[in-house]
Amino acid sequence: MIVNKKINHWYNAKNIHTIAGIKNQNIPDELVSAFEKGVRVEGVYYRAKKVWKTDERKLHVVLLEGKNREIRNVFKNFEIPIRSLIRVRIGPVKINQMTPGQFRELTSEEVSSLKKACAQKF
Repeated sequence: MIVNKKINHWYNAKNIHTIAGIKNQNIPDELVSAFEKGVRVEGVYYRAKKVWKTDERKLHVVLLEGKNREIRNVFKNFEIPIRSLIRVRIGPVKINQMTPGQFRELTSEEVSSLKKACAQKF
C-alpha cells in the first residue's frame, strides 16, 4: 500500500488524524487557543483537535478534517507567516524523513493499525 493513495479516503471518513509540524519565528499563545476553539476564516470554519507548542517557534497540530490549506489559512488570518510546514503523521503512520512527492510501501504493522483505527474489515 502507498501512504497517500490508500489512506486518504480512510482518514477523511474515519477517526484517523493528521499531525503537522509548523516552524515560525514566534507563535503566539492566542493562535494556539483559538485554533483549538475554532476559527472562521472567509466563511470557512477551521478547528484543530489538539494544538501544542514544542517551543516558542514550533507547533504541532492534530487536524480533524484536513481541509485544503487549513493551517496556512489560520496562520494567515493571524498575519503570521509559516517558515516550514510538514506532515509528521497520518493516523498511526509516521512520515519521518520523507520528502515531497516521495512514497513508500506501508509495513504490515502499519496496515494492521490503519485497519484497526478504521474499525473496518478489508
